[in-house]
Amino acid sequence: MKSLAAWAALALMSTEGLYSFAQETETSGEDDTTTTTQRTTQYEVDADTYVRRAFHSSVIVGDWLYIDGGDIVTRNADGEAQQTSRQYMSRFFVSPADQLLENTTLAVDLTQSWNDTFAPLNILETTKPEGCPSLNRGSLWSDPTDGTLVMGFSGETSAGENSEPYPLSVWRFTPNGRGGGSWNESTDAIDPAFGTITRPSSGLTAFSNESAYYLGGYSNYLTSEDTKDLRPDDTIPLPGMIEYNFQTGAWHNNSAAKYSPKGIGAFGRMEYVPNFGEKGLFVMIGGAIDGLKSYYADNTPQKFDNITVFDPATQEWYSQATTGDVPDPRYSFCSAGVKPIDANTFEIFVFGGFGGVNGQEATKFDETFVLTIPGFNWFRAPYPPTAPRYGHTCHSLGNRQVMTIGGVAAHVDPRKKWVEPDNVKQGFGIFDMSAMLWNTGYDPQAADYFQSPPVKSFYTSKGRFPTWTQKELGVLMGDTSISTAAPVNTAARAGTIAGALIGGLILISLLLGGLLVFLRRRRRNADIKNQISGPVMLDSKTAVTEAYTNFSKPAMVLGMNGRPQRIVELAHPQVAAYELDAGQYKLKEDDMLSSVGSRSSKGSGGRSSRGDRTRSSKEPKL
Repeated sequence: MKSLAAWAALALMSTEGLYSFAQETETSGEDDTTTTTQRTTQYEVDADTYVRRAFHSSVIVGDWLYIDGGDIVTRNADGEAQQTSRQYMSRFFVSPADQLLENTTLAVDLTQSWNDTFAPLNILETTKPEGCPSLNRGSLWSDPTDGTLVMGFSGETSAGENSEPYPLSVWRFTPNGRGGGSWNESTDAIDPAFGTITRPSSGLTAFSNESAYYLGGYSNYLTSEDTKDLRPDDTIPLPGMIEYNFQTGAWHNNSAAKYSPKGIGAFGRMEYVPNFGEKGLFVMIGGAIDGLKSYYADNTPQKFDNITVFDPATQEWYSQATTGDVPDPRYSFCSAGVKPIDANTFEIFVFGGFGGVNGQEATKFDETFVLTIPGFNWFRAPYPPTAPRYGHTCHSLGNRQVMTIGGVAAHVDPRKKWVEPDNVKQGFGIFDMSAMLWNTGYDPQAADYFQSPPVKSFYTSKGRFPTWTQKELGVLMGDTSISTAAPVNTAARAGTIAGALIGGLILISLLLGGLLVFLRRRRRNADIKNQISGPVMLDSKTAVTEAYTNFSKPAMVLGMNGRPQRIVELAHPQVAAYELDAGQYKLKEDDMLSSVGSRSSKGSGGRSSRGDRTRSSKEPKL
């Protein structure tokens, strides 16, 4: 077994010539009186000391893959991995030097090739200033407006000794283009809506050039100061989908009730599909939708035979059934999307995950699938499963390669899932999307991604589009065979025409009858002499009815307040409208209806209109 000095010498030899200097960035505090130096140095953990990493966040910006948060296990001076005695998702310590790993951001150089047998990875680490959180199961977004990394909104503190949740905040990392950079607390959190948010963990998240979205998640005793008094076993599902707009800095919490019955979800994945829809589409895959009181199999899984799609342009949700080699339900898998250069499709890589079982029974979850859109068909990569994992991340590298990072072992005793050595170099695996096979190394000069033969054959034989669960999604994805107009029912149309003709004849008959009645009453009223010799006292609605029914000419009357009023002359005595003292009356059969509104007319004495707000005297006031 190697001594501590021997391990230190080995680490020094493995990094010599790769990065021989340290970058330093000075960051001023809020009062401009304190300065924190953030150092970027060569990563101290090499392939021989690395054991496992999981529950971190990662993102690619330019030529660098950034990794933040999560737990890591390395070998101690005796070459063994050890852990603390914490019962819940514990943090692992091996030496005082390991403490440096708890609060650093890693950067992996994507311009250099490597493989499992030689050519080590070039990995740098940047320390964080005081107060900058390191979170598990969080999110790491890339803001396209300025190239910064956004972190701190979601996640939970590692459940190590003396763990205390971080205050809710937003932090930004400004890369310097050389693998280093600096963290600073962002002013994005000053939006009043941000203060209404409870920090979530383990939700589904992705981002576009305009906004980042975060669906569901949960809170527990490690997520925020407000929930730190919860019991370790308690998890509180958080419904809704939070949107953060990169351009405006605004936060919004929208309903996700169309994703799941309660609008909640966790341990699944969200992918941004840029080449469909006005602003692209977000696709939700797998995870749990209920029963989030435990991480294990009592969760209600979101099956992979149905995919949920969200359109950010219209805020509409869609559901679509899938076909092919549909994966079994699972949680905490990783996904990455890539568009081929030879077709207008989008393929989503899905790897690993926790299927609710441990030990050898879990081996089958060492699987790789590809979902193609818009065909919504699953393909399974042809290789025998050996080493399943979960709690990892993965990314498309801009060509035919997808990189996977970390994950704990699922095929061993749960007590050993952290200390089972990873079977890929420093936790980095490479999958070739065109060949549908795993590689033993990374090539920055790899060819562009062309559709794999199975995907190409599928579209050739099955056509471009599936049988749509919702035709509106098909229209959104460009299926021109879908008619946007309602189908014409010729039998119903003939019946409608016949009904219209009969109705028209009845209407004409009624109009003719009404005209005859009108002419007869007009001739009768012409013979009636004006019998009013003075004002008429209107002491009831009936008086109004009688006064107007008997006399077709305007008559000066007194309202109940004793003031002179004028009844407005209308077309004929049966018109059900009168204006009296700013109050409108209507005659409906033998009943009088009143409202608080008034209506202007020639006989209104120049009164301005107050609108036609008619209310029945029998209706309650609102």
